[in-house]
Amino acid sequence: MILNRKDLAFSPYKDSRGKVGMSGRLQIAETSEGKKYLVKSSPVDVANEYVAHKLAKLIGVPTSDAVLIRNGTRSPKVGIAFEEDFKRVPWDDFLGTEKVKTDDDDDLLFFDGRKGEWVNIKSPEITVAKYPDDDPRLAEFMAYLAFRKLIVLEDNVQLAFAGGHLISYDYAESFYITETGFSTILKYNEVAYPVKVFSEHLFLENGYGYGLNFLHRPNTDFLLDAYLSPMFAFQETDFQPIFDDLDAVFPASVSAFYAACFEVVNKGINRLGE
Repeated sequence: MILNRKDLAFSPYKDSRGKVGMSGRLQIAETSEGKKYLVKSSPVDVANEYVAHKLAKLIGVPTSDAVLIRNGTRSPKVGIAFEEDFKRVPWDDFLGTEKVKTDDDDDLLFFDGRKGEWVNIKSPEITVAKYPDDDPRLAEFMAYLAFRKLIVLEDNVQLAFAGGHLISYDYAESFYITETGFSTILKYNEVAYPVKVFSEHLFLENGYGYGLNFLHRPNTDFLLDAYLSPMFAFQETDFQPIFDDLDAVFPASVSAFYAACFEVVNKGINRLGE
């Protein structure tokens, strides 16, 4: 979906934590009907957020909706639907009691965008799980972990409750594309190298086992189905509506980049069955 900037009213966004994130100072855009969107403006953030949000919706990973915003002759913006009942939730609320073994916890690394480095996640040990192993919200967490792998999301785990679901958010640090790399795509219509970089950082193998270790959960059919569901859905989804929207506000090279990344992902999923 594409909106026009002139049809929206803008105001500053105040983070509930009183912080300015990696995407800089943000805005709230409101339609005449009262629908609100959290707005980001950096071109790479705009494309990544729109593609990732739309992809998540298409393959069944709970998240907010997103729209592109035409900005006259300037670069487009992205609006992420504002959830009135949005409530952040710490990821360790979903830890189970399963004992896991890792080599110096090497498998539990996450990229900290604020520090610009990989950090080791130390999970607290608990004796009573807040959510049972067959809780629907845990299934949504497993789907999110699979989605992180599919889009090579480098940011910290960020979750919230909204609309009766456990939703994920903030996909700016996805597809392993930097502002410099995205500028190259826009200026030179060259996607081969950025796609190669994405391919080199796409690791789908052992993702399910990683998810179990991360959450300290046992291997069950329920959790396996929850993890694999987005991947199966990915292979059955028509992504053309996403590409059409991108083509309406960006040069064709932008949709070509994401289309090529999706092909890489599809091949990676196929290899899981070999």
